[in-house]
Amino acid sequence: MILNLLVAHFIGDFYLQNSCMCKDKVRNNWKGWGMILHTFLIGVLSWLCIMDCAAWWIILLLMASHFCYRQF
Repeated sequence: MILNLLVAHFIGDFYLQNSCMCKDKVRNNWKGWGMILHTFLIGVLSWLCIMDCAAWWIILLLMASHFCYRQF
C-alpha cells in the first residue's frame, strides 16, 4: 500500500501538475485554484491506489497534508 501511495504522489506531483498550477500555488497559497485542484488530484489518485473504504482517513490525511504544506 505504501508503494502504491508513493507512486500516486509521484504521478500527482510530477506528471499531472503543470507549471500554471505551480505558479498559482506559490502566488495564492490556499486561496488559489491550483492548490485546491492539486489537493483533489492527490486525493483521487490515492483513492485509486488504495481502493479500500476502511482507509478513508488515510486519504483525508494525505489531502490535508498537501493542502496545509505551503501554509506554514
